[in-house]
Amino acid sequence: MRSRRPWRRLTAAFIATGLAGVTAPAYAVTATAGPAPLPELTYVQNGNLYAAGPDGSNPHVLVTGGVTGTPAWFGDGSQIAYVQNGDLFLSTADGKQVRQITTDGQASEPVAESFYVPRVLFQDAGAYYMAAPDPGMGTWNYPITGTDATESPNGIDLYVSPDGDLSTLYFTSTPTDIQGRQPAFSPDGSEVAYVDPATNQLAVRSFGQPQGSSDFVFGSPTTVTADTGADAHPRWSADGKSLMYENGGNILTVSATASAATGTVLVPNASGPTDVTLQPKHVVREWGGNAINTAIAVSQRNYRSVDATGTDNRFQANGVVLSRSDTFSDALVGSAFANEHGTPLLLTKSTALDPAVLAEIQRVLPRGFRVYLLGGTSALSAGIETQLNNLGFRTTRFAGSNMFDTAVKIEQAQTSGSGITPFAAFVATGSSYYDALAAGPVSVSTSSVVVLSKGGTSNPTLPAESAAYLNSLTPYDPATGQGTQLVGVGGPGYKAIVNALASGQLSNWPKNTPVQQVVGSNAEETALALARFDQPSLSRIGVATVSDWHDALAGGASVSALLLTPKSGLYAHDALFLAQNSPSIGEVDVFGGTAALSDQVVTDAQPQIGSSQVVDYLQVTPGNVPPIFLNTLPRTNTARTNAVRPNAHQRAAARLK
Repeated sequence: MRSRRPWRRLTAAFIATGLAGVTAPAYAVTATAGPAPLPELTYVQNGNLYAAGPDGSNPHVLVTGGVTGTPAWFGDGSQIAYVQNGDLFLSTADGKQVRQITTDGQASEPVAESFYVPRVLFQDAGAYYMAAPDPGMGTWNYPITGTDATESPNGIDLYVSPDGDLSTLYFTSTPTDIQGRQPAFSPDGSEVAYVDPATNQLAVRSFGQPQGSSDFVFGSPTTVTADTGADAHPRWSADGKSLMYENGGNILTVSATASAATGTVLVPNASGPTDVTLQPKHVVREWGGNAINTAIAVSQRNYRSVDATGTDNRFQANGVVLSRSDTFSDALVGSAFANEHGTPLLLTKSTALDPAVLAEIQRVLPRGFRVYLLGGTSALSAGIETQLNNLGFRTTRFAGSNMFDTAVKIEQAQTSGSGITPFAAFVATGSSYYDALAAGPVSVSTSSVVVLSKGGTSNPTLPAESAAYLNSLTPYDPATGQGTQLVGVGGPGYKAIVNALASGQLSNWPKNTPVQQVVGSNAEETALALARFDQPSLSRIGVATVSDWHDALAGGASVSALLLTPKSGLYAHDALFLAQNSPSIGEVDVFGGTAALSDQVVTDAQPQIGSSQVVDYLQVTPGNVPPIFLNTLPRTNTARTNAVRPNAHQRAAARLK
């Protein structure tokens, strides 16, 4: 069954697959390959953190002085966690963004993870904690009693219990009785290397979950080293073919399939080996000569033609959402609807269907599929609907007595038939565009809806149509964890929903219903707060101008979060957000041409999401789509999808002091 939200397939690390059967770009871009993955070795020598080629060649200093232990890279190579002078730090690959996590001088053993969201597991003063690269997610206690913790690519925690046994958190119900130290998972999670305390040599065991079992089990051991002295701190190479480890003050390497072999010195007088592959990522500008053509470019970036071959890895459109191009009144909720249903959102003049828009509808949509029209006949004329019907498309028109009534009809259609109560209702003003459009992608990733209020900060109200819709929902019950939560987005939206509760306008809701506040000091900050709400997917981040609505409307239908920025350059806090969440981000989509967002926005975004050696810049214009790689990493084991994730309140209560 095809996902209705295709961008949910895009996760924290990346395998490249090309797009074929499209027109080559007219600008200077290597359209056939893009940047290649770049293996890199890091190690500690004389207190400095070095990066080098996988064979130890061409070393250069990443961090100077006081570095101890073994650093940990996130899987995509965008950030590294390390201990310097006893405190935990996070740094982007280029070293331009550095954040200190602890200040007590007692941190050790960082492990970078990306199973749910990017986070770092580490020890501090004998206890384990988690920290997120994004400081907005906080730091919290983690329930491991033991040492030497590590995590598989599939989110399985492995550690050494107080009695010296290898143990897994959550899923192994019986002791393993396997003595070991310093375990490390292979890149695919199928094997574990560790130090055998009986021999002080490296052993490797298979690791997996028998079919029908809730436990994980280990296979028989294979001793892979036979060195003089004690081996320590094994780490797998990025390709899983060899092991690096410490012995005699040097870093050695040995084949992962060896049998009692003597290791080869890889780096003398060094420790803390870590191998990573810097993964290709993209900043993609999608634009046309006007707002209508920019929306077409966004569609062409994401959706393949109806006659495309099997090698075209763009998504198949489930429909098309059509909106008027002269005002946002009927469209604010339509962006979320398009995002939810896996459809492009296109713009046209109210009176007639733009020929280029019609051509794009015919390109992505087979006859008999549905085009959703936003607004009544004054928004999109009856002639447009007739033309589409005559061409063999089915049409559904969302039209109410006003923009708020239209929005309610879209909201009802968005959730109808799913049998799922919205997780949250994001209440944002319909009197301006930025809060509601930024809420759209996040509402989809959290299975929520966007509801419109009316008026600005001084006179916010909840229209009768919006109030009636909210009264039809089931209020959230903390005792059962069921129902819909109320979230005020932006100052006007938040005040409108608070006032509606206080006045009794929401008769189905207790007056003391808590309202979560997602409000920034300006539109850019509110969009950032939304991007952090409930840890949404951040695989594809959109960036649109804060000064206009057209590009945000069309672009918001294709991404997992939408940031807003001035034309002149990337908003400073947006850049920081991209850097902090880079392990989750595969692509940044910049919507609109240089008249909307300058080239400086692209220049600012590229170094934030990964190494400059593997982050490229591509452009998409109507009829000119390079074979852009879609970044995906299927998870090979989903056993922990039901494990409890700490919510914002729990994290706040357990912060590391």
